[in-house]
Amino acid sequence: MNIAIVIPTLTIGGAERLALDTALSLQQMGENVIVISLSNDSKIDLPLNLKIVFLNKKINLAIYLKFLSFMI
Repeated sequence: MNIAIVIPTLTIGGAERLALDTALSLQQMGENVIVISLSNDSKIDLPLNLKIVFLNKKINLAIYLKFLSFMI
């Protein structure tokens, strides 16, 4: 199965760690996983064996709210 995990940033935080841990666990189960970060802002060590795409978007309140409304 193809799975995409989308997150606004990959900075230091619990949601970011949870997203990466979930992606790694799913990948170990044989799933095809990609993590998509809306911004290039990354302040954590990223796993080398995980596909990560950075969309290079500046995160402001309007973009974040649009992202949240899309997810609901």
